[in-house]
Amino acid sequence: AVADNRELAFLPGFGSNVHAMYFSPDKRLLAVSYTRSDSIELRIWDLAQEKIVSIPPVQNFRNLALSPDSRLAAIAQDHGPILIYDLTLDRTARSFPQESPVNGVAFHPTGRTLAVCRMGTPVVQLLDLETGTTVRSFTNSDVVFCLAWNTDGSSLAAGGKDGRIRIWDADTGRMRSTLMGHQSAVIHLSFNHTGDILVSTSWDGRLRLCNAITGAEIFNREIYAGGASLCPDDSWLVCQTAERKIGIFEMTSGDECRLLAFDEMAASEPWCCVFDPDGQVLVTAHRAGLRFWNVRNGLPIGFQSIGETHSAFFDSAGKRLVTNGAGGLRRWPMEFPPGDRTGNFKVGAAEDLGWQTDLDQITSMDREAKVLAAVRDGKACVFDLKTRTEKSRFAGEMPFEFATISDDAKWCAASQWKAKSVRVFDMATGNRIADLPADKVYVAVFSPDNQWLVTGGYEEYCFWNTASWQMSCRLRRARPGYIRPAISFALDSRMAAVADAQKVLLLDPATGRQFASLESREPANVSAIGFNPDGTRLAVCGWNHLIQLWDLRLIRQELAAINLDWELPPYPAPAAQQNSN
Repeated sequence: AVADNRELAFLPGFGSNVHAMYFSPDKRLLAVSYTRSDSIELRIWDLAQEKIVSIPPVQNFRNLALSPDSRLAAIAQDHGPILIYDLTLDRTARSFPQESPVNGVAFHPTGRTLAVCRMGTPVVQLLDLETGTTVRSFTNSDVVFCLAWNTDGSSLAAGGKDGRIRIWDADTGRMRSTLMGHQSAVIHLSFNHTGDILVSTSWDGRLRLCNAITGAEIFNREIYAGGASLCPDDSWLVCQTAERKIGIFEMTSGDECRLLAFDEMAASEPWCCVFDPDGQVLVTAHRAGLRFWNVRNGLPIGFQSIGETHSAFFDSAGKRLVTNGAGGLRRWPMEFPPGDRTGNFKVGAAEDLGWQTDLDQITSMDREAKVLAAVRDGKACVFDLKTRTEKSRFAGEMPFEFATISDDAKWCAASQWKAKSVRVFDMATGNRIADLPADKVYVAVFSPDNQWLVTGGYEEYCFWNTASWQMSCRLRRARPGYIRPAISFALDSRMAAVADAQKVLLLDPATGRQFASLESREPANVSAIGFNPDGTRLAVCGWNHLIQLWDLRLIRQELAAINLDWELPPYPAPAAQQNSN
């Protein structure tokens, strides 16, 4: 046991060297290969009973993979077919003939397909486990020595003889990324359980941990050539050190900021991010359409190809999604499974609301999801979603370029970046009630409690008290210029988040006091930010095709442990804890 160095089992040898070891996913079995004088043999041990329970009929063993349910073993031989061996029945279930020796095999997480790489070819094949037929293939730049799937089976990593690691989209067959850094053949690969870190070893004698999304190196250490293994919760990494000792490295998850990746051209960063009312699903708007993400694990759960989309808003019940983009203003019915909204949800046919806005402008919606504001023909317009008619229209001396409404639908603020002020209108009367002296403003956002209006310009953010329309504080941007500002409020309005180039600042809207500065390990200019409903998570969209998902609850817990928590009320208990109570 790692925790206290206790011996859990003793498996006697046979006077032969141990070649390799493989734990079954359920940790009940251990497959061990032994080097004989003229061959490599395989034995399957039951760890609880400390005895051999199976001796598969292998002719010069090469490598092995165990199925996710621990029932099957895919056994590659130096000569002969791949054996699919049933460990529960202790017999060969089927075999797949091979033209050349197999370098590596890896079961898909569903257990229905098997990835295979061979000597003498750069092609990786996915075989149907029932028929042995090839269902997809991936061509690398050199012979592949090892393979690894991520947790959900969406990505397959292939380690090459040339030292390069290629990560493939298993559904489309498209290469997602190439990771470089090893100076010789890659001989072992494994993903962590969240799929964002890739562990690799090579004949160059190095152990590397890389961000599987960006390719950035996290850790690099000299080892004695061989594999490396992560424990089930990714808290420990085990390998053989350069001194030929067992090395156990403690790992931390980095869950404070999880990176979500998508595949598009570099010019199409996300324009908008919004959480569903339950906080389980994150939606991001892109040039190609909408992407849906599981907030809990950061994995993509859907894509809606609706064309260029600039904004998206859920209604208060989370059953409909309103979008604005090249296709105009549309409303999409959403059907989620009960309980877990991240399951097999459905997006229904779009309802065209018959209202075309100026495309580049961000639309805002009131709290009840009854009306929204956008710029149309240079005027601030308010659209009634129920009647599907334009409710109000406000004009200025210059054409407006953005418009926003308060959560209670009482005020509408509008301006453009060439103007010297932001104009505020009373939506009930249509009267102008304030001209706020703010220069080169691109966006404005009301707080959910309607007490604050934040204007974001190219040079500064200004916080306005709506009771007096006086400025309460201002914040100069560290890198003024043509990087657009971005603003979001937590639902309780006690915290505002503003983008400052490649950072996000968390502020007290009343005083401008900074609670924290958030900067990802993969910094990028920020295009959009958004809080989840209870204010415990913050999504940050970057120009680098990455979405940062910050866990503010976890950050505060860690700060509280060293007496550095923010001076704010504690967050409500997580939903699961409330339900158990």
